[in-house]
Amino acid sequence: MYQKLKNGLSETRKKFLTGLPVILFYLFLFYTVVLLFGVHYVMTVSIITVYFKINHKKQHTVKSLAVIAITCFVLMYLAFLATVNIPLCIILNLTVPFILVFLQSSQFNQLGYFAGAMCFVFLQLRPLEEGEIFVQTAVMAYSLVILTAAYELYNFRRKKAQDYHAVKKGLLLLAAAVQDELNDRKSDSHLKELMDLLQSLYKEAYQSGGITYMVTGAGKIKYLSALLFQRAVYFLGNPDHRREEPDDETAAFLQETAEFMKQAGNCDLRSASHRKILMTEGRKLLAASERREEEIYIFAQNFYLTFLLLLENLNRVQDQKPQRDWKKTNMTLTLNQLKDRLKPDAFEMRFALRLSLVLTIGFLYDRLVNAEHGYWLVLNAFILLRPMYEDSAYRMKTRLAGTVTGCIILHFLFFIFTGTTAHFILAGLMVVGMYTETPGTWIHAVFVTCFALTMTTLALPQSLAMELRLLYVAAAVLLILLVNQFCFPTSLQSQFRYNIQMLFHMHHLYLKMLLANLKEPVAYGDICEAQIHFHLVHDQIREYLPKTESKEEQTFYRTLIDLSWYMVSEAEQMLFVMNARRKDLHNAAQMENYLVYTDYILNEIQQMMHMKPERALRQKEPVLGRYKRTMEDFPRLSLLMERYGRRISRLYQVVLMHRNG
Repeated sequence: MYQKLKNGLSETRKKFLTGLPVILFYLFLFYTVVLLFGVHYVMTVSIITVYFKINHKKQHTVKSLAVIAITCFVLMYLAFLATVNIPLCIILNLTVPFILVFLQSSQFNQLGYFAGAMCFVFLQLRPLEEGEIFVQTAVMAYSLVILTAAYELYNFRRKKAQDYHAVKKGLLLLAAAVQDELNDRKSDSHLKELMDLLQSLYKEAYQSGGITYMVTGAGKIKYLSALLFQRAVYFLGNPDHRREEPDDETAAFLQETAEFMKQAGNCDLRSASHRKILMTEGRKLLAASERREEEIYIFAQNFYLTFLLLLENLNRVQDQKPQRDWKKTNMTLTLNQLKDRLKPDAFEMRFALRLSLVLTIGFLYDRLVNAEHGYWLVLNAFILLRPMYEDSAYRMKTRLAGTVTGCIILHFLFFIFTGTTAHFILAGLMVVGMYTETPGTWIHAVFVTCFALTMTTLALPQSLAMELRLLYVAAAVLLILLVNQFCFPTSLQSQFRYNIQMLFHMHHLYLKMLLANLKEPVAYGDICEAQIHFHLVHDQIREYLPKTESKEEQTFYRTLIDLSWYMVSEAEQMLFVMNARRKDLHNAAQMENYLVYTDYILNEIQQMMHMKPERALRQKEPVLGRYKRTMEDFPRLSLLMERYGRRISRLYQVVLMHRNG
């Protein structure tokens, strides 16, 4: 019991220290806004605090901070227009949240919309009287100045440049895995860590991108690192990899490679002198790896080529500068992605519709009924609505429990804290709890309830305020239940099925890129986007698998995603080889038939899984008699084609057995 209490206090202290910058920011902004502008404008404090909480640990430039400020002002004026009359209320609450979800959220960044939507929603909660928009503009400007100052103050002593700790950790893990390979030991633990690491690097690269499909310099380095580790895991963990006793020359070369990886992992990648040493040594080892064509030397060539490219980019990129070569050379994929998002089964479409509907209903109730504190309905509904049904259901339970508990606790606290000054002191204490506890838990809901009621009871009787709070939380729960049940529901299970469909879509996309690559090199940005998107989908499927009830289903889908991972790795390497050694590809017609046949088999597999097939690469069926898994005059490409073909066959067998079983 004592140990449990000690651990609990230790955990609370840790959460408090983590949230301390946000707590101090909120309290300073809250009390100064109340002092300078009045209590009616405190909604702005919660909005700007969310922006600070999201962004204070990120790296920002003057330009990116200016974008945040402009976004806040635009949303503030849109919120004001939404309070002018009922038609504008309906139009703007149907469109603005919808656009925010489409521009700022995705299935991999589900709450990307939240800060912007919170700004738009919260600033509608108290309609402004004539002339107050100018005061609200001043409050927003003041709050954004404090946000910028607090960001700079928080980051003053922090090293702003990326240290790429995860990249260096991956290099050390890779060195250990190569050493295990040399000593004929299994390196499963190192490979598992590398797999987790490369997945997180792909996520970070994705999060650094924007609607222009460009990533920052730091994002590009993380993408190249993820690709580096992916190719290494593919070779070292490949079940088809032929493990043979290396000769003396190969053993010595592998030892040098392991030592080079270890040296790179211990270097300061931000140091130009360290990078110069690594590039000189790396070029020597690359030249040594190109003298032989065994698979282990191909692995080394892939490593050195990618690592040297990474070092070259470190020499010229700036962490926060968008990378122009990442931007797509044409808008085909971009338009297709927009088209995909507009489909009824797409995550963005389904959640955007639900969010817009809930906000429109909530604000119409507030405007038409004009009930006391009617805006609490839409406020609670906005907080309770989450992209996934399971998250919403959890928050509904915790919100109800926390609201009831908060009302009881506050009833007794009001015997101690009496008077206006005491209310503001109590509100400050509740803020500490709000930003210490994890959002969404019932304890967090207790602090939120106590804070809201502490402020509300400055104008309303205590009993009435508590009754209204309970009533509107219950009404919000009922509204979200109905919307989640009948308006485009999205659950983890339905998202899982959608992700499986997306997995096959990505395989078809790689085949299209390979087919296009027969005529001209595929744009760098297209390959990067496809690579990242596949790994994010793969990761979501892997996270959901333990939640499936049937062990048989788990085994089936785990086999499916494992085969898919290797297939994408092989497809990416085929693109790389074809781009690098295009002169060696003499029989494009044979390669085209191979791709068309593979596309045909993938569609057959999808039909067996009761999934809609993709549009065929070519309208005519492939010529089976001409199908070959090898290219006699291109051994490197031939090896990858053969392995990819075997995995397609294996995938077909696995799906067929699962369907018939």
